[in-house]
Amino acid sequence: KHWGFVGALLLCTLINIALFFRVIDKGLYVHALEHTLEHASEPKELQFHEAPLSMLIPGFIIAIAIFLIGIFNQVILKNIIDFAIPLGL
Repeated sequence: KHWGFVGALLLCTLINIALFFRVIDKGLYVHALEHTLEHASEPKELQFHEAPLSMLIPGFIIAIAIFLIGIFNQVILKNIIDFAIPLGL
């Protein structure tokens, strides 16, 4: 019935994935690798360390929250719609 909208949404999603991947790839990985290679006198000296727990825990909490919102989105939206639209409409 509305396959055109589905196709447009999928196309926009793929374009966004490609654009954001390029931004993240260029912004984080290329410059970080160049910076570490400049300061390493030998290739054996190049080491990466795990982030501390104080940085990992908020990321895990946000990831779990996004996952739960995705699973329970129908319940959340039903409560919002019931609150926003009066009974009888």
